[in-house]
Order: sequence, then C-alpha cells, then structure tokens
Amino acid sequence: MNENKKVFFIINRFSGTGYQDSIEGRIIDACSSVNYECTIEHTRDRGHATELAQTAVAEKFDMVFAVGGDGTVNEVAQGLVGSNVSMGILPKGSGNGLARHLGVPMKFSDALKLMNSNQVINMDTMSINGKLSVNVSGIGFDGHVAGLFGKNGKRGLAGYTKLVLKEFMSYKELQDKVDVDSGAHETSRVIMSM
Repeated sequence: MNENKKVFFIINRFSGTGYQDSIEGRIIDACSSVNYECTIEHTRDRGHATELAQTAVAEKFDMVFAVGGDGTVNEVAQGLVGSNVSMGILPKGSGNGLARHLGVPMKFSDALKLMNSNQVINMDTMSINGKLSVNVSGIGFDGHVAGLFGKNGKRGLAGYTKLVLKEFMSYKELQDKVDVDSGAHETSRVIMSM
C-alpha cells in the first residue's frame, strides 16, 4: 500500500471534443486503489485553473493533475511554477501536444495508470509578456490561429485545419520586437510554423 498522498485534479470540461461524467468516477477509483486522497475541481473560465493550482499549493497537495488540453496544462503550470508540487497530465484536449511529447498515453485509462509512477521530469519554461509558456509558444500566423481556435468552438483536427485554410490568405504581416538576453530584435514579416 502507498503512502496517503493528497492529489488535486483540475478538470476543464470544455477541452477537446466532449466531456464525459464518468471521468470523475474513474479518477476516484484510481486514487482509491493506491490510497490517495483526491480532490476534484472544475474550471469555470479562463485563468481559473491557475487559481485552483495556487490553492492546491497553499493547501499542501502533493500532486496536481491537469485534466484537459494544452491550455489547461499551461494554466495549471502557471499556478505551480516555483513550488514543490508535481504536475501530472490526463490529456482530454484536441491536440495534447505536451502530453504527446512526454509520452503520456492518449487513452484516459492508460494515462491514469501513470498516476502512481513517481517519475518526475524537470522542465524548462519561459515567460512571454509576463505569461508562463510550457511546451510551445507561437507568434505570427500560428499564434493567430491558436487564439482563434480557442474561441471558435469547433475542436479537433478538422476544425483546426479548416481554420488554417480560412485564415491563411487574409493574414497580414506581423510587426514584432523580441527582447532577449543579447538585445532587442525588430522585424516585419509573416511568421509561420506548420
């Protein structure tokens, strides 16, 4: 039997292509099987996952799981950065880029099995305009599409592809200024990464 860890799950019901109520029961069952004390909260709006993660740190939880997509993961990470609380990912988003990169299984039941793995990976992060970035950040066309994708309500690869094709011809060049350790760099160009 494992030590009694306190584990906090932050669920974004709006990530991905559909939420299933059975997720909560599956989380509770998985925690019970390894003697973890579990708390589950749902996000209400943008930024709420960060607040919930900060609450988990203040209340001395051992682990916090982001249950959602890359946006949820990023918000949870913002609330945990600088703390000793580990973050886990249960992918339920459209792309799940960071989870895929880290080798987290996309099948929910398989991802839940990793909850007890004790493997912690330290990650580099960066701050852009005062906001934490984990995994990948985009400016220019990819950032424009990502911003629209989060608002248009049509999730999944088909919705993303349709949005890229729709926006490609009308996208205007970007004026940018990037300050890095070596100094400021200014450009005027169309920036794309696909």
